[in-house]
Amino acid sequence: MESAPLMLRGRAGEGSVRRGLSSTQGGIPPPSKTKPVILIDEEGHLSYTTLRKQALITDMALRHRDIRALEPQVALPYPPAILVRRQAIVLNLEGLKLIIGREKALVLSVPAPGDLTARCPADLANPLVQQLAAHIAMRAWPGSGDGAEGGLGASFSVATLEEIRGGATLPYELRALEGALLCLVRVLEREVGALERGVRPVLDRIRRGVLRSDLEELYESRTRLVRGLARVSRMKEILEELLDEEELMAGLEAPDPGEMEECEDLVEAYWLQVDALALPPWPCCRSASPPPEHLVNLDLDARRNQLVSLGLAIDLLLMAFECHMALTSIFGMNLTSGLEPLQPYSLWGIVALGAGAGALLTALQLDPEVAGEEYRSEARRSQPCFAL
Repeated sequence: MESAPLMLRGRAGEGSVRRGLSSTQGGIPPPSKTKPVILIDEEGHLSYTTLRKQALITDMALRHRDIRALEPQVALPYPPAILVRRQAIVLNLEGLKLIIGREKALVLSVPAPGDLTARCPADLANPLVQQLAAHIAMRAWPGSGDGAEGGLGASFSVATLEEIRGGATLPYELRALEGALLCLVRVLEREVGALERGVRPVLDRIRRGVLRSDLEELYESRTRLVRGLARVSRMKEILEELLDEEELMAGLEAPDPGEMEECEDLVEAYWLQVDALALPPWPCCRSASPPPEHLVNLDLDARRNQLVSLGLAIDLLLMAFECHMALTSIFGMNLTSGLEPLQPYSLWGIVALGAGAGALLTALQLDPEVAGEEYRSEARRSQPCFAL
């Protein structure tokens, strides 16, 4: 099945676009003061290129604010969005800044490895760029869903639209858009799994005992969970807005009504993937994680118990010292005890015996395995049991 182009009604601006793009092969950035971007052609070949912003605005019908939203040097980041223009699709999602044309895609930045919300300049060796190029180059995407190359492994298999169509070739714009959404869904899925694995050990430690360090770590983990959930929800809203706005879908200018349905099916498929991404781990982690006010109460209870235990230890120390003084005073009375011939050794022996008895009593009372077991049992009974 031959697929007509979805955008770029004519080829009048193609020559000037090519004049505005100066590309180099071999993975060496062109010598220019402008930071290079990566160009991906129809065959999935990668190359560095420099571009003039005015050429993009003139020949690809982009707006000045579109270029500024994709500028990596802008200090104040623009909100994530998928912008459909007359001759291009502009993606600004999760640090991935991408311009999709009729026969080429320009990658301006990619998510940073350490912080997925941040962005870094695109590089030919970046795993996400290679994944995107491989997806564009594939005419029939394999059904294994293997994304292990470059460290972008996915735990679930995503059926692409080309599989559903029986291997028929999609237009370049749809292949590039699908590849970008697929990479972002896999990145979000990996981050969700990492957050979930980081929260559960902290909850297990809190079930055994309340420590301030564990409470602080749980609070940070809960904050990361909330931020991750907000990112997933934001991406879901962007895809939902693209589906609901008929003008945006019509902006793709598909000449064939069947291709318009394919566009809707593609966006809807990844909307379902993002929606399902938030369902399995998030409710479980949020129900297992106590609310912030409960964490504050646990911290206050732990501090109060520490003060009580410190007061108890001081009282025990005073009691042991008083026992020592009482024992020494008894033997220091002006009474015959039968130890007079052993003077002065008997006196110092009694003093040492009293001090040793007091020290032993104090050590037994302060030993966490002896005196602190009841306190820890009471603390475990007082704190809630989190369901995992």
